[in-house]
Amino acid sequence: MPDVSTCANFWWNWGVSAAAAIVTLVAVLVALFGQAFRAKFFPPKLSLDLLSAEGEKTEMLLQKRENGQLLERKEPCLYYHLKVTNGRRWSPANQVQVVLLRVEEARIGEEMRIVWTGTVPLGWRHQQLYPASRIIGAPADVDLCSVTKGGGLQIHPMIFPFNLDVRRTKPCKFVMVVQAQGSEGDSPVMRAAISWDGKWEDGSHEMRGHLLVNLGAN
Repeated sequence: MPDVSTCANFWWNWGVSAAAAIVTLVAVLVALFGQAFRAKFFPPKLSLDLLSAEGEKTEMLLQKRENGQLLERKEPCLYYHLKVTNGRRWSPANQVQVVLLRVEEARIGEEMRIVWTGTVPLGWRHQQLYPASRIIGAPADVDLCSVTKGGGLQIHPMIFPFNLDVRRTKPCKFVMVVQAQGSEGDSPVMRAAISWDGKWEDGSHEMRGHLLVNLGAN
């Protein structure tokens, strides 16, 4: 006749092993299908906003070759950023890039007209620290444009198509049509309207009288 304590130990050990196996199975299923479930029924909600209408004050290193020598100087600069937000932070957005889809520009006395179309990613803020595409749970920033004293205005794609004008040194008015795109979905298409009279002032608030950056729906 089997020993009672032996039977009890057997069933106790069997129960513990079965419970551990079930927990492991559940963990595996969650790992395999949890993200797919969230992506299907609760996908990320990407949106774009202008981080600051006054920009961020910093310095830019300008280089110029003169009489065979490379001369360098630092000049004050204002950077303008877009903020990428995921309204469902608990459902991360994968492989996200903020892309430039179109540029519209107004010549003097003319209406806006399309001068460039394509799909070019904008650079992340402090791009050297990040991959080209990112997982967006917490908000992240991208470089939209910058203006430098003595250096003009520049937009900041990761790559520079030969037919895309990225630098302007004279008064200009143009629109960058942008969108955050990810594996599970995209943000609404937005229009970043930029108007610059070609002038510089050292104060960020004063620069708003010379350079205006606005973001609105397409």
